[in-house]
Amino acid sequence: YSLLGNLIAFSSSFGTATYIVLAKNLRTSMDLFVFMFWIMTLASFFLLGFMLLSRETLLLSADPNYGLWGWLNPRMDRLALELFMAIVCNMVGSMGYVAVLKYFDSVV
Repeated sequence: YSLLGNLIAFSSSFGTATYIVLAKNLRTSMDLFVFMFWIMTLASFFLLGFMLLSRETLLLSADPNYGLWGWLNPRMDRLALELFMAIVCNMVGSMGYVAVLKYFDSVV
């Protein structure tokens, strides 16, 4: 398991460095919201592909646990988590970092 963990960590760091370099280069010529739209779309397809490859239970329904459209279920116990992830993680974290790449040098 050690070698597999090392390979996953290495590929993750390589992917992060690639993302930062590409974001820095594309951000100067692309609107922030267009850039984030394409990043989120690409990430959605990567996640869907990973779920299919790992044989996760996936239904084309609105089932809150296994459905592809389960996030549309208005369950109150998940609303706070969904809002936190959408506002804090995506808007403040990812979008904020990519927004300032237009004006500052990246760390890579």
